[in-house]
Amino acid sequence: MRVLAIFLLLTTSAFARLGETIAQAENRYGLSKPVPQTTLTIAGRLIEGDHEYLFEYKGWKIRCALLMASNGEWYIMREEYTKDWNTEVRLAGGSPMIADYERDAILKGEAEGKQWKLKLLADPDPDPVVTLSKQLAHSLGFMGSVWIRDDGAVARVPGGMQMILELPAALKRDAELKAIKEKKLKEGVPGF
Repeated sequence: MRVLAIFLLLTTSAFARLGETIAQAENRYGLSKPVPQTTLTIAGRLIEGDHEYLFEYKGWKIRCALLMASNGEWYIMREEYTKDWNTEVRLAGGSPMIADYERDAILKGEAEGKQWKLKLLADPDPDPVVTLSKQLAHSLGFMGSVWIRDDGAVARVPGGMQMILELPAALKRDAELKAIKEKKLKEGVPGF
């Protein structure tokens, strides 16, 4: 177990990084594969309107969603880390769950000279009952652990089998798309 933890700490520099281009990520550990459309249909996109690539590295799958910046370059805005849960790993007694030391290794690799801090409270809601239930669920760990980086990047471990990291630009894109969908829904309501 210790050997695995030390190995992960030493190899985290091989993982793709938030804010990098696909070329920079491929420079780290080789060519990626575009995520097949069938996977995107079943698992859902990490970001709507993105390009997605998959890296497979030493028992890990790192799915990266890229968005185009104003300079015309595509950058990694959201990542999903999962273990490659194949027969060999299962037979060796491995687990699909991300252990604390693995999560810490990913956070360390993604720090980029900044600090990650555990978020102790859930986001507030205009409805105090909803806020209370969110705080309770967050404190009991039902929503998964959440970390915030100094620059506003977010890391989540929902359910323990995946780790999602995202830049504020990805969260902003989600909010914009949600607002557009809500506006269309409201405009589609007939006059009664």
